[in-house]
Amino acid sequence: MIRSGRTSCSGPNVQQIPKGSAFRQAFMAQLGYLLLIVDYSFIELRTLAATALNRYGWSKMADVIMEGVDPHVHTGAMMLSVPVEEFLTWKNNETVVETTIVDGKEKVIRLKDRFDQARQAAKVVNFAVPGGLSIPSLVSYAHNTYGVDWTPEEAKVRHDLLTKEIYPELDLYLACLL
Repeated sequence: MIRSGRTSCSGPNVQQIPKGSAFRQAFMAQLGYLLLIVDYSFIELRTLAATALNRYGWSKMADVIMEGVDPHVHTGAMMLSVPVEEFLTWKNNETVVETTIVDGKEKVIRLKDRFDQARQAAKVVNFAVPGGLSIPSLVSYAHNTYGVDWTPEEAKVRHDLLTKEIYPELDLYLACLL
C-alpha cells in the first residue's frame, strides 16, 4: 500500500503487465490448476466513486458509472469539451481529420485515433490524480506508463480540469490526503 491507499507493485509491475508483452507469457499454471486473468473494469474508479458517494453524499464519477458510461470515455470527452455521445461516435470512425508529414512520411489521423488518444490520456489523470501524484510525477507517469507526453503546464491544466470540473469530489478527496 502506498500513502494514497492504492496498491503499488514494481520490479516487475505485475499489476499492469502489458497485454502483448513476452513477460505475460512467462506465467503458467501448475499442472491441474488454472490461471485466470481477471479485469475488473476500472475497479479503482468504482471504489473511489463509492467512497466519495459514502463520504460526501454525492459523486459525479458515481453518476457517470451508474449511467453505464466508461469514466475514461467521459473524462476524455470532457477534456476535449465534446459531448460524450459525439465522442463515442469517434471510437471506430475511419474519417480522416488531419494529415501531416512526419519524418518525410505522410501520417493520417482519423477520428478513431483521436478517440484512442483522448481515452488513453483520460486514463492517466483518472488513475494518477486520485493517487495524489504531484504535477512532475504526473508528467513522468503519463510518459512511462501510457506513452502520453505532457508539459508540466499541460498536466496541471488536466489535473485541475479533472478535480475542479469533471469530478469535483476529487478536490475534497485529495484534501484528505494532505
